[in-house]
Amino acid sequence: MEISYGKKYGSAYSEKAYSIIQTTDAGFAICGEKKFAENDSDFWVLKLDKKGEVQWSRTVGKSNFDRATKIFQMEDGSFTVSGNITSQEYNQKDFWVFNLNKSGIPEWDKSFGGFGSYTATSIFHTADDGFAICGITQQYLNEEFNFWLLKVNNKGKYIYSKEFGGIGKNKVDFILQSKNKEFILIGTTKEKGYTKKDLWILSCKK
Repeated sequence: MEISYGKKYGSAYSEKAYSIIQTTDAGFAICGEKKFAENDSDFWVLKLDKKGEVQWSRTVGKSNFDRATKIFQMEDGSFTVSGNITSQEYNQKDFWVFNLNKSGIPEWDKSFGGFGSYTATSIFHTADDGFAICGITQQYLNEEFNFWLLKVNNKGKYIYSKEFGGIGKNKVDFILQSKNKEFILIGTTKEKGYTKKDLWILSCKK
């Protein structure tokens, strides 16, 4: 196997990548986090050309601890990035989705959550050019977790959300959209008072 190139990307701080895509110009876009201190990080997005040269790099922050976990390129060439923001003061997580134009300039951002913690685990680019995001909800000072499905359009505007679960710990890991436009959520469920976990697959359609 022949190595085409090997490059290192970073700064005086710590950087970590969580997702990479090939872009329409045959380059790459990477998202992750830039960590400034133990409890202080921002979303980090890096755009490379096909030879691995940096075209632009952006850090975007909203709270104490922000981590970008998924990136998509839209039809207009812009980039939509999703992840989680965490408030150190309240130890509370929310979903965060934002968009950068093809030059890396922020266009819009939206955060979603409520009372308690909302942790995004997966996102899917839907047939209508919007997004379906799944995650885990946990009410404040409560040991129970539920699946959460959030649907937004291609500008991050809220369309609807739905919570699934009940008593126990229900954690969703992945989401996809089937050919008949149903959403398939895959995760685990553990009943209260039991130690074993079961696979849980949920199919739903608005």
